[in-house]
Amino acid sequence: MFFHKCQVETISENIHLFECMEEAEQMKLNKLRDCAVEFFMQRLHMKPIARNNWLVKKSQNGCSMNAKWFGQRNKYFGTYNERKMLETLTWNDKVAKGYFNHWAEEHSLNNAGKMCILEGSSSNLECSLWYILEGKRLPVVKCSPFCDGQVLENLNEAMNELMGGKLKSRRMLQPCHSCEVLPGELILAEVSDLARCHQEALNERCRDRFKCLVVDLPSLCDTESQPSMEIKLLDSATLLTFSFSLLYDGEPKYQQQLLECVLHSLNQLTMGDALILPILSCFTRFTAGLVFILHCCFRYITFACPISYEPLRTSAALLCVGYRGLPSPAVEYLQHLNKLISSLVDTESPQQVLQFVPMEVLLQGKLLEFLWDLNTAIAKRQLHLIVQAKQQQMTSDISL
Repeated sequence: MFFHKCQVETISENIHLFECMEEAEQMKLNKLRDCAVEFFMQRLHMKPIARNNWLVKKSQNGCSMNAKWFGQRNKYFGTYNERKMLETLTWNDKVAKGYFNHWAEEHSLNNAGKMCILEGSSSNLECSLWYILEGKRLPVVKCSPFCDGQVLENLNEAMNELMGGKLKSRRMLQPCHSCEVLPGELILAEVSDLARCHQEALNERCRDRFKCLVVDLPSLCDTESQPSMEIKLLDSATLLTFSFSLLYDGEPKYQQQLLECVLHSLNQLTMGDALILPILSCFTRFTAGLVFILHCCFRYITFACPISYEPLRTSAALLCVGYRGLPSPAVEYLQHLNKLISSLVDTESPQQVLQFVPMEVLLQGKLLEFLWDLNTAIAKRQLHLIVQAKQQQMTSDISL
């Protein structure tokens, strides 16, 4: 009751304070704020940060919060007592008590990216104002502004269990044949449909053929292609060798390979062409920056997920349609970035590139929603397989 009384008094005081504030009172409040700032500046020895080191340079409407997060809040966040109780449970306890049943039961029945189409940005790439932010190598990826926070937290718990060896063996992870994996012909049909939409939007006569560059997915090249599509395979030899860990797409070598693939791909495309690029995840600012670059040079981007039955492997691909070119300054910026990353990786530096597109750019418009949907689909897919394996292990332990 005492705590409740203090709350009510504080709220009442604030209402009274701000309800009918006169000019003199406003000036007094502003002076108090300035005094508070001065006090903390002196006591904590705070000083201004150089603009190039700012994480967010300019506050803009709609870029400080992910609107979808608010829609998920009530779904995932229970009462205070429920959250505190969950904190005391181990991952095994949560699985045993059925807290993760929905992940095991949620099979992939269709393409999660089917209705998620990101239309190309018409904004000017002001890369002369951009900066490359370096920092210490990421030990793990604990959170991301580009994904449902609760889903990523659950995935991290599951991956911790897996990496710690508590899930008896990775061999316990089996493909789920109740899930529908997108066949190559459906992926190519999606690309073809988007290409047709692109031509109709521009009131263009349909081209006889356009090129579709496929990175590291030779099975698509064996598929019967669409009549208007010429499929060309770009074999990176390494991109699909990376698997899930607590770093996800934060592994510097993966980022280096992904950037090189993007640069090599864009160099081979002509206006109107398409690109199919497999992607492990997009939790980090670096990978989100690469998706932003693709967003700027393609008319449409969507994603296909899942594209593979294999657990902990790349399960999604970006489908980029209607290549529009990339300005020379942006290409030069990416080439400089590639040299820097290669240098850091080759010398096994303790540093890595954390960001090369400003956060205020990444948190704008439809890009954030697209990244949210992409990452959530990827995380849910892996959670489904890991939780399912854990439940099967528990069942077999009980039967023994």
